[in-house]
Amino acid sequence: MITRRLFSEFLALKKSEVHRDAVHFLAQQYRWSYKEVYRHSGAYAVGLLEMGLKPGDTISSWINCSEAPESYMVHLACYRAGIKILTLGSGEDLDKALNGSKAFVLSPWVDYNGQPRIDFLLKKVPQLLETPAGSLVKSSVSAKYFIQTGFSTIRGTYKLKSVPVYNGTFTEANTLSFTHKDSTVGDEEYKKFLGEVSGKVLNSGDIVVNSVTTKAPLSFATFLAGLNNKTITTSAIHDDPAAIVNKQNAKVLVITEDKIANIEGKCTVDKVVLGVNKKEDVDRVAKMLEGKGVKAKSIFPYHVGNLSYLG
Repeated sequence: MITRRLFSEFLALKKSEVHRDAVHFLAQQYRWSYKEVYRHSGAYAVGLLEMGLKPGDTISSWINCSEAPESYMVHLACYRAGIKILTLGSGEDLDKALNGSKAFVLSPWVDYNGQPRIDFLLKKVPQLLETPAGSLVKSSVSAKYFIQTGFSTIRGTYKLKSVPVYNGTFTEANTLSFTHKDSTVGDEEYKKFLGEVSGKVLNSGDIVVNSVTTKAPLSFATFLAGLNNKTITTSAIHDDPAAIVNKQNAKVLVITEDKIANIEGKCTVDKVVLGVNKKEDVDRVAKMLEGKGVKAKSIFPYHVGNLSYLG
């Protein structure tokens, strides 16, 4: 069933079912149940709204892919609160992000061009150094709220771990606006994607290995669709996807061309969601996947950015 209310099916689950696994983050050794995903994402949604963001505002994300739990949780909180998401492809998009959003979240100590990302941010927004941690920043850029995933205090920023508010309430928006580079996925694109993959690709209880970067709309849309269909998503962004498929006994693999290089072993899956940039790439990338030893009964090619079906 296609629903705008993401957790409508969750809320209808029996108490014994809410503790079923929803997502595995292998690098961090996290396993979150549907109840935990629901609780944590709701707390982050409340925290962002209480910080000062409103439905319709935009938050830019420069979270490193190695921090998949943080990335998915921020994106899911935005979806539930009706906040638009803009992800950076690289530091070259920094000016666009700072002037196209009300809030900015980053992995501060991850390197970009040999320097920590926070150094690039401080060059663009030196007023951060004049602002107490956890305060609104007055500067010439549009972004006024700065959030970082690190453990140490950085002036002018909120720690991501301090954002969630677990005793608050908010109105579920469940509206998607996810922009990366030149592609924006909205409600209509996502609902069409959900309708196409529900039952045909994603089935309740299936384990889905998602190796796509969290910056890409296809990655988050597949995660959302998995929650709607009560599948178990395994995040394997930096791992050998074939090894994870075999270890998890996964039925579905979500992969893009750039992640095929990570494949070291062989595996067999029922279905592959193949992310490419244009229809002309489908056959070539599918052959690359087969050449790496990945056998699939069915391949479902999608545009990695706008979610259009390319089969």
